Amino acid sequence: MKIAVVSTVLTLVSAMNLPAQCFTLASLGTPSLDSIDDATAGARVRAKRKAQADFLAGLVQLRQIANPGEHIVVLGDLNAFPFSDGYVDSVGIIRGLPAPFNSTVLPGADLVNPDLADALDSIPRRRNAIPTCFDGNSQTLDQILYSSNLQNSFAGLDHPRINADFPEVLRNHAGPKRLSDHDPAIAYFRFPAADLGLSISYAPASVTGETTVYSYTVTNSMNQAASQAVFSTSIPAGLAVFSSFSAPPGWSCTTPAAGSAGAISCTDPSLAARANDVLTVSVIVACPVPNLPPPSRIPHLLSVPCPSISPRCGRPTTRWWTCISATRPATHHAPGFNAW
Repeated sequence: MKIAVVSTVLTLVSAMNLPAQCFTLASLGTPSLDSIDDATAGARVRAKRKAQADFLAGLVQLRQIANPGEHIVVLGDLNAFPFSDGYVDSVGIIRGLPAPFNSTVLPGADLVNPDLADALDSIPRRRNAIPTCFDGNSQTLDQILYSSNLQNSFAGLDHPRINADFPEVLRNHAGPKRLSDHDPAIAYFRFPAADLGLSISYAPASVTGETTVYSYTVTNSMNQAASQAVFSTSIPAGLAVFSSFSAPPGWSCTTPAAGSAGAISCTDPSLAARANDVLTVSVIVACPVPNLPPPSRIPHLLSVPCPSISPRCGRPTTRWWTCISATRPATHHAPGFNAW
């Protein structure tokens, strides 16, 4: 019997174009585990499952060699656990991470390099990771695997609970529950076109009665403009007062009146790709506490409430001002820093 022809593997390979992105999806279904340990049919089932895993691994590897930048996602009802079942490690072979040679009845070779990642690895085993219930047995047979060049874009996996947790009798109802014994699997990928960053410097040291200039560098490190980029900071009342402000063309800003404290907010409707914009704020330091010693630090929050295309939304950069009224060398304490 020839087993190299994998005629029962349903493999749909298609290119999926998204804005500035392209996926290659391999959607498939492989035969069940039925009779895998049967004295008569077991050898055929095991051989067929291994041949199918080898075929899929070879297909993935050919595409990775032809185009290392191709975004590949292999998904479907593989009828295979995310670990070796002891007979054939189907998922391990397809990923390029086969089980050790002496741990399966039909061991597989490593045919894929770089290896595919498994979306299931992102879910704690104790939570929401069992999407199939068959004959009272909870198991994970549907898999979503993806190429390593998607690792930084992968955002998570979820299983909407609409099937596996509901009784079989609901198949007789017209509602959406228990249409199958499998819950659907949803993998999320994010492809930011813009990545906003913020860094801060200042000179001279913050000394009461003197003017300090803070320079804020807003960057967009990727290849597309970021829409509605927002920069904001605040001059704390009683610690400093606003003196002057400057921003590059394209930024629209509001500031406190000269001699006052308050919020500063700027918006750029289209922050250019690879932008490196410097905004400056001049303040007159007016700390009421003489010789405020380190490590006493005045918190000063800076953020870029960036558009949804940036992975750094909601992750502010924080610095501190240190106010002193003695000479700089005596008591100046440099500002602290929290990175993204």
